Amino acid sequence: MYLSKSELTVKFVLIKDEILEVAGKIYKAGMSLLVIDTENKFVSTGFAKEIARVAQGLCTTILLNRTVSLCNIFIK
Repeated sequence: MYLSKSELTVKFVLIKDEILEVAGKIYKAGMSLLVIDTENKFVSTGFAKEIARVAQGLCTTILLNRTVSLCNIFIK
């Protein structure tokens, strides 16, 4: 089954809204959230930062073409 461009857009918006809703629930529950952004900076949508903002969490970027230790992220 193939979806039209407009159907894909609607589904994307619904999924995005649901993710942001969950991020808000994480914040309201008193939990912390770390969002790891793996998008290419040249085509980034900024969605990872938006998720972190809604959850009052942290957002960090990892370039997939480099080896990065999670320890390096938390030391920043």
